[in-house]
Amino acid sequence: MELVRIENVNGVLVTTSNRVAEELGVLHKDLLEKIDGYIAKFRSAEFSAGFYIPSNYVHPQNKQTYRNYLITEKGVAQLIGGYSLAVEKAFTLNIAYINKFEEMKKELNNQFKVPTSLKEALLIALEQQDKIETLEIESKIKDQQISELKPKATYYDMVLQCKGLLSINVIAKDYGKTAQWLNDKLHEFQVQYKQGNIWLLYQKYAVHGYTQTKLQPINRSTGPDVKAHTYWTQKGRLFIYELLKKNGYLPNIEREYEKEETNEK
Repeated sequence: MELVRIENVNGVLVTTSNRVAEELGVLHKDLLEKIDGYIAKFRSAEFSAGFYIPSNYVHPQNKQTYRNYLITEKGVAQLIGGYSLAVEKAFTLNIAYINKFEEMKKELNNQFKVPTSLKEALLIALEQQDKIETLEIESKIKDQQISELKPKATYYDMVLQCKGLLSINVIAKDYGKTAQWLNDKLHEFQVQYKQGNIWLLYQKYAVHGYTQTKLQPINRSTGPDVKAHTYWTQKGRLFIYELLKKNGYLPNIEREYEKEETNEK
């Protein structure tokens, strides 16, 4: 494990104040006060930016955003040097940063190295081409993984996020169809039959908890009465999805996905 870590931010090698505070074993707020004090002594904000660059970071635990500083090589030397007497590990940490900055600068120089011969230029070009091809392969693998997961993460996720009962009309809208169309299809597939004005499931499906029948009180000219309505559970909605999918019918959300895939190809 590396003792220190620095990164390339817009061409500038930096570490962060919260990282340095952790490495030194001091409170970040105390480190910020020390940096604020240094900045106050600089003659201009432009000059201080060569040492400390104001920034923000998201705390990994509470996900809140806090202020910090990006610290350059000069800033690290000044800041950790200020702790050399008070913090025992400051000297070792400073040496580690000096070595790390040198290592990173060499890497950057190699990236922008100007070839001095045709052979060297060809070798650099081949190396860059290999890197590009590797990145392209990695990108295509990631795209395929996303594509493989995407159908499941569309209609299924939408259904699982929903609660309660649904009318057949609501489910039919998932497919851009009418309730009559869907009722007729379920009848065609021998899932349900009509009894008077209500659709009922055949016994082989009725025992799986796909539907619930509710009675609605109504007033007729002959007196009070009730009217039965069949509602589908989320389990029933997924059953309809699997049944229709097997017979070549997809919900709108997955048809749109297939169109996107076709257009990309």
